[in-house]
Amino acid sequence: MATVNLSWTNPGDLSDITGIKVYRRDGDVTSASISTQSERDAFATEAGSPVATVNKSGGTLEYTAQDTTAAAGTSYTYAAFSYNGGGLGPGDLTDSVVTT
Repeated sequence: MATVNLSWTNPGDLSDITGIKVYRRDGDVTSASISTQSERDAFATEAGSPVATVNKSGGTLEYTAQDTTAAAGTSYTYAAFSYNGGGLGPGDLTDSVVTT
């Protein structure tokens, strides 16, 4: 196993989010669209459980997390989504595939 260090900046307005969930999918899926709720849900469903869940803490904008279950030599695409009681909100995909 390998460790992938992840970091991101939260949206400026945290008033309506509970936290951030980071998902990982095998391969390069950076071309996937995640602009609609159904597309975000599909990415998360295909990814399975989040590799990181960070609850909002006092308005902190920058976070780091680790994926300690990454297999060496495997390509992954990560997506970070805000979430609240209504489900996943806007998110972003990594700009490039991470190969451990």
